[in-house]
Amino acid sequence: MSPSTVSSSSRPRALWTATVAVLLVVGLGLTISGSGDLTASEAMSRYVLPALDVGNYSAVEVAATTALTNVTLRDHALHPHHRFQSYFARHEPTAAVPFGTAHTQDKRLTAFHDLLDMFVTRQGVDDNFTMRFRDSRTGELLKIHTLEDARAAYRASGEADWPAIDRERRQETRRILDAMEKSGFPREHISVRWGRANQMLEARERKALVHEYEIRLARMLDLSLLVTELSTVETFNQDHLVSSAGARGRYQMMPSQLRRHNIHQYRLSAEAGRGVDVREELHPLITMEQAFKMVRSHVNAFGSEIPGISAYHTGPGNVFHVLRRFVENEPDAMVYPRNVLDGYIWALTEGFGLVSRESTFKTYSQGYVPSLYGALRATEHLPVDTSGTMRAEQVQLASGQSITLRELLEVLADAEDLDWHPAPAGASAYAGFRAMNMHFDLPAPAPGLTVPAGGNARLTATSGGHPVRFFLPIGAIAHLEAHGLHIIDRSATRAFDEHTYTLRPSEYTEWDRRYAALVESVGQFGFTEANKTRLHEIGKAFEALLEDNPSQFRQMQHYAVQTHINLWDFGAWHPRAGPTREARQRLRLPPHPPQHLDIASPSLPSALRAN
Repeated sequence: MSPSTVSSSSRPRALWTATVAVLLVVGLGLTISGSGDLTASEAMSRYVLPALDVGNYSAVEVAATTALTNVTLRDHALHPHHRFQSYFARHEPTAAVPFGTAHTQDKRLTAFHDLLDMFVTRQGVDDNFTMRFRDSRTGELLKIHTLEDARAAYRASGEADWPAIDRERRQETRRILDAMEKSGFPREHISVRWGRANQMLEARERKALVHEYEIRLARMLDLSLLVTELSTVETFNQDHLVSSAGARGRYQMMPSQLRRHNIHQYRLSAEAGRGVDVREELHPLITMEQAFKMVRSHVNAFGSEIPGISAYHTGPGNVFHVLRRFVENEPDAMVYPRNVLDGYIWALTEGFGLVSRESTFKTYSQGYVPSLYGALRATEHLPVDTSGTMRAEQVQLASGQSITLRELLEVLADAEDLDWHPAPAGASAYAGFRAMNMHFDLPAPAPGLTVPAGGNARLTATSGGHPVRFFLPIGAIAHLEAHGLHIIDRSATRAFDEHTYTLRPSEYTEWDRRYAALVESVGQFGFTEANKTRLHEIGKAFEALLEDNPSQFRQMQHYAVQTHINLWDFGAWHPRAGPTREARQRLRLPPHPPQHLDIASPSLPSALRAN
């Protein structure tokens, strides 16, 4: 789902810091000036961010740290400027590259950086009242228009109905396009971008509940910080949204994907009313890991993170098609460059017209990764607020156990040391449970009642064949057991705290190293039958490793390799492998018979003849 299609209710401006004010001033200043258009990098560096000095990748500190307090993402080792420095950081044109492709590569990267800058401007510089009109052929800025009255009202009240603002922007966009066309400018050559800086900042506030876990999980899965912006770009970190295609939750997973990842909907009986509906896709701690695992498996299948992230949005079939067309259209594709990321960047730039005509890789697909990058850059200067992290335990009742929510909370209500965040301090146990379990459709607290009858759900181990999972504050299980309630299945309990998603070095085996080497080979266009055989061998080894040690890491690795196998066994892989094989064959020179050299020939240097 594109952010431009996401709806948002009116809400107060909770944290407008001086940085936010600067963003608004920048947007206003650019509108007033009109004569000169700063690039996104210039604007971010001049007004919002200090200059970035990323250095060489080898010099970046990549060691995992436990504490994330006061860390800003622009300094983080997983930032794409560090992870993919030669692609995401601007450089001087290459002086000398083998096979005469330096100019083509520099031109392609320049177009890629221009695309990135466009989204940094859209999401980190221009506010939600700004529209930019450009010549799509040259990138020239034609006009900046702002909704001044709406902006003034927002500054005065701190509230805005963003869908209503978008409707007004849509109306103004049509009016301006009509006027520009009437003046003689071809309408089809005008591109329009709406600013989203306000919504980016609001989305960052909503991210606080799970942001720390997203960063830790990205590190565990060896992914960049781009993956932590999936939910920002998909839904502005709103869990209740459903796309027109039926994708659900913060990370916009389709119903079939939710079921595959054991994320379900069911109903619990209650003391009164129709019962309590449970929709697990509404809880980010239930969906986050599954979404990131999907990305990691796609990354492995394509051998590069950026095409893998794109496949999460546009589908693996489209990415296979993109890479196939790159190999078919670039004579030097298997010589230089020979990384699949180069092929993907080709598809975003000079190859976009071709691949978009032939597939569903359209404008949203072209802008998906740049939009992730723009979302990251928009708030990378803000410290990670770990005080907003939800510390909890995901629990299930033991088989055969049953208890009403009122009975459960009556025991927990007298435990003063339990942290029911995200409920406010001093909230009742019911209000805390309701805030912590947003996937439970519980009614609001009623005056004078500890638990309203309509919310007094009967908790059981399963419902409709699905495990009933809910969250309690850390320490709640021990408190229940101290009061004689041994009802929680300890083996099914998962803690979410500062140690979650920490990989123990002992878990990383020789087979994991082999798989990493295979993925690296795939990234060099290693779509070969030999690598496919290696993949199946690794898959069998991972089966045995999982049976021997079903740890969280082993389960994620097993999922990644099995999904990788499924993607490669799917029909789209074979058209991808064929052109790669043919391209490699083109590199092999035909054999020539040995030639006799006359060492007395005067054409040879005298020193050689002397020898």
